Amino acid sequence: MGKIHFLIPTLKSFSVKDYALFSSDWTFNLKSGLNLFLGINAIGKTTSIKMIVFGFVGPYKDLEDKIIDPAFFIDRIDNNKKDLQPYVSLSFSLGNTQLNVSRSIRTGKIVALKLNDEEIESSDLDEVYVFLLQEHGNIDSIKDLTFILQHLVVREEEGSYLFWSQEEQLEVIRIIGFDKKLQAEFKSLYKKLQEADSEYKRKADYISQIRRRQRMLIKTQEELDSTSPAKKSREEFSRELNGLIEERDKRQSAFNALVKREAELEGKWNSNEGEIIEIESQLENLSKDYRTIENSFYQNAFDTHTNELDMILDKINSHSSCSLCNTKLSREKVRIVNSKYDSSHCPICESQLKIVNEGKRESTDIKKLEILSAKIEKLKQHYKVLNDESAPILNQLAEIRDKIHEHNRSIRNLNISILSVKKDIDDNYSHGVETISEIEVKLKRNDEEIEEIRPQAEKLLAVKNELIINARQKHNELNDELKDIKGGLLEIFHIYSSIFFTDSVDLFLKYDTKPKGLEVNSPYFLPVLDRKTRLYQTQVSTSEANILEYIFRISLLQMHYNVTGNKPTTIIETSEGSFDVGKTIRLGKTIKEFGKNDFPITIITNLSKIEFLKQIIPEEERKDRCFQILKYAKMDSETKNVVDKNLEELKLT
Repeated sequence: MGKIHFLIPTLKSFSVKDYALFSSDWTFNLKSGLNLFLGINAIGKTTSIKMIVFGFVGPYKDLEDKIIDPAFFIDRIDNNKKDLQPYVSLSFSLGNTQLNVSRSIRTGKIVALKLNDEEIESSDLDEVYVFLLQEHGNIDSIKDLTFILQHLVVREEEGSYLFWSQEEQLEVIRIIGFDKKLQAEFKSLYKKLQEADSEYKRKADYISQIRRRQRMLIKTQEELDSTSPAKKSREEFSRELNGLIEERDKRQSAFNALVKREAELEGKWNSNEGEIIEIESQLENLSKDYRTIENSFYQNAFDTHTNELDMILDKINSHSSCSLCNTKLSREKVRIVNSKYDSSHCPICESQLKIVNEGKRESTDIKKLEILSAKIEKLKQHYKVLNDESAPILNQLAEIRDKIHEHNRSIRNLNISILSVKKDIDDNYSHGVETISEIEVKLKRNDEEIEEIRPQAEKLLAVKNELIINARQKHNELNDELKDIKGGLLEIFHIYSSIFFTDSVDLFLKYDTKPKGLEVNSPYFLPVLDRKTRLYQTQVSTSEANILEYIFRISLLQMHYNVTGNKPTTIIETSEGSFDVGKTIRLGKTIKEFGKNDFPITIITNLSKIEFLKQIIPEEERKDRCFQILKYAKMDSETKNVVDKNLEELKLT
């Protein structure tokens, strides 16, 4: 894949419609080579320049020092004609792609957009336009395009000087000079390298800090050992303390396991008790149902209409109390009473109860009694199982609670012993700041931290070293591009400067000193006149500063054309008034040389110095290459007479 470069738009035509500053609508068609935009002061030359930039990028506001504000244009809109929609239109190409864009002066929004003469329809043409710039012009952002337009493509009469604006010059070269794919690859690698390097340094620095602390702790430890009056050595105290702590921890683990087992058994016992209570309730309800049906088959000494026997049994079953004396009955006694009654015997005297209407039972009632009897028997069996389980659970709980109490007492005693040993250590090895035991804990913690962090740091170092190798390779590729930029730019610059200057003029290539490490050093050019590097603009005359700026910008644009094959646009508003008579002629010859390029160069100038204008474009091409903004200006009669006279002398009438 070939190199990818930012493409500077090739402006082919520019139109203004329904704008009150001008007497009518107009269109400026640009040709390859030199174009002349002819005007006078205060008729809209500078406004036209700003409109071109506005047409390309709209109301861009990200650059703090160069805000494109629609208010600059809106102030001159004819508000009496609110039905009119003033707009600017641009026709330009990016390589082989043709774009036509019309932008409202009132809103700054794109109102029409064409791609290769095909109308684009969208609810957001501005968004589509940005995409097309990226897709066909390798223009990453409107910010980059705005910067190039304002600092390279368009040079206003009172504009800045790239030679003495270091940051602007470096940014221009970065945007148009480097292969964008190579820049992106290097930028990505360098970012990863910075992140890996920062993380590795953090880890390494942290390990160094820990080791410094270790050395200080060991030194303090040795001092405490040498001055301690204790009968036991620090190691003996340490062994004793560690033994107690180990025993305490074992006891604590066993204690925790017993508490957990106790909770499990309590849960099981509570569950059983809940089921027992539920079964007792179910048995009581089933027994009542059973006796209700049974009353139709049995008779006894009690009044069957008052159900006194049922009342006696209900009290026994519900409250486990004797119905005669209120004595509390055991579960076993309640079971025996119910068993006697269920076997058709009186619970008190045990005499056989007689059947009422024997032999005349209803079959359905008998069936119900059988079903109820089966349910009661099944519940009684489950009741017995639960009672049998509950007894051993209670025994286990009693044993476990004894062990819990024993472990709790042991743990408490061990904690007392641990505190006692720590106090002995403090009393014998403390200097009032830090104790031996505290130092040992810190030393151990530091060792653990180092062992945890060291593998991470080693892994980061390996990643960093690999990234350094890859980044250096890309760095070398970018440096090769810098060499090409330097050689090509110097060659072009020498050609143009030799036309204007009688003495040799050169460029001094100074490399930016700001980038560190593997960042690419950007070349920073300064002019050399009379074998002296001009570090500041004040070291040259105004005319020299202006012509050097023109030559430098055209050289950069020609270099861009040579590298990409894309024809860039450039617009220069000249300050020919700063040149004396002799230098004005040389200025004209230099600009004429600019026009030999195969890309559109527009010179915006006043209709003032006739000899200068004659030098720029030969008479036979003048009408074809000259756009007279004068025709659309509002002038008084006196000014118009002077203008007409000058136009006639230039053969432009």
